[in-house]
Amino acid sequence: MRVHLGNAHAIEGFAGPSGLEFRPFPGERVTSFDIPDGLSTIEVVGVVQGGLRHLIAPGHAPAWIEADDNSLRILLCQSLGVDPDATRPESWGTTDPEV
Repeated sequence: MRVHLGNAHAIEGFAGPSGLEFRPFPGERVTSFDIPDGLSTIEVVGVVQGGLRHLIAPGHAPAWIEADDNSLRILLCQSLGVDPDATRPESWGTTDPEV
């Protein structure tokens, strides 16, 4: 199962003076999860929520969500505060971010 999220507030980890730190990773990104078979829908939601803590800036939500399973997509939208009608814009990720 695959899940793709529009991430306009991506972060990247780096080794800082006090250990693992995070900084912004500019641009419109697609954050993807390739979920192994055998997990329940609730377990998949937990995997995505847990992973996003290290991939999206605190206080932000994905702009849109795509998934192989529409019921999973709806549940992820509800749990992450994403409008279920939001879709990936054709122009998503086509502009170069200023770095």
